[in-house]
Amino acid sequence: MGPYGIGIALGIAGGLAAKYIYRAVDTHWPESYVYTRSLFERFQRTTFPRYALFRTLPLFAAFLAANVTTANLGASTIASALSGCLSFIVTTDALAAYTALKYRDTRRRILLPVYVLNSLLTIGVALAAYFLHPSLSFLVPPPQEFTTAAWTALLVAVLATAFQKGFATKALSNEQQIALAKKDIGAELWEYARELSQNQNVPPFITHAIMTTEALERPRWVRSGERLFGRIIHPKTPMTFGVTQVPSITPLTDLESIQITVQKLASRSDICSELIEFHQSGVPFFSPFSPDAQEAGPIDVARKLIRLHNPHEQYVNTVINFAHFLY
Repeated sequence: MGPYGIGIALGIAGGLAAKYIYRAVDTHWPESYVYTRSLFERFQRTTFPRYALFRTLPLFAAFLAANVTTANLGASTIASALSGCLSFIVTTDALAAYTALKYRDTRRRILLPVYVLNSLLTIGVALAAYFLHPSLSFLVPPPQEFTTAAWTALLVAVLATAFQKGFATKALSNEQQIALAKKDIGAELWEYARELSQNQNVPPFITHAIMTTEALERPRWVRSGERLFGRIIHPKTPMTFGVTQVPSITPLTDLESIQITVQKLASRSDICSELIEFHQSGVPFFSPFSPDAQEAGPIDVARKLIRLHNPHEQYVNTVINFAHFLY
């Protein structure tokens, strides 16, 4: 195997190693409507700087180790850098984007901006590791020692992952999740959504439950990135925008998305009126029947209303959970 072959092999090894490091700690955010389950996960998902930090430091370490080891063996570092970067992107974000487009997975297609962001971060990290590896070579031991260190690190990683999974903090309560969402959205916008819903005869707790679900999945910095992505790369392709994730060809602000969502919910005034009547009558949210007839209870009526916004069953169940708390 020549210098290019060795470089390519070590680069691919570094890229795949990085992939499985992220896989070990379950960083598949934001692919499902389930909020963070541990302090560790909340750290890397809260803000863009923290998310970028988590997405770059382990990757930089893997690429740096591959480049320095390649240089120590007298092989091609450019081959190592390129193959490491490509192997990581192809097996993670590119694969996810391809799957979403091929199978027309709407829920994953709205994550395309995140896949692009991750790929750009990966390229930046690969370039940094390539240009900095000569000055940081002291951090990586010689090839023979590095092999021993790598196996030791692998064992430590397995144990650390087991520890992290075994001692992760419990899931946040509904109250804590709603408080986080409200902080992300802002008290002024939260109150605006309440007043607008009341004016249009829409149950405010449904609007707030939708906003909570979407804000926890897409914090403010993600929504800002989606708007930027929509202006630059997707001028004619429908995406979802704002704190209620409304499909649109043109980017929408959080305020505009709330207005559109409330208007859509208000279009079914019969469902809204029935749910508001349940609420004002003090009927428990999970009551199976209305007080005077064998009809659907509040939870069933609420499901009908939520499906107007998003019919995905897992999404509906998540919104229902928050709606019950806010009811």
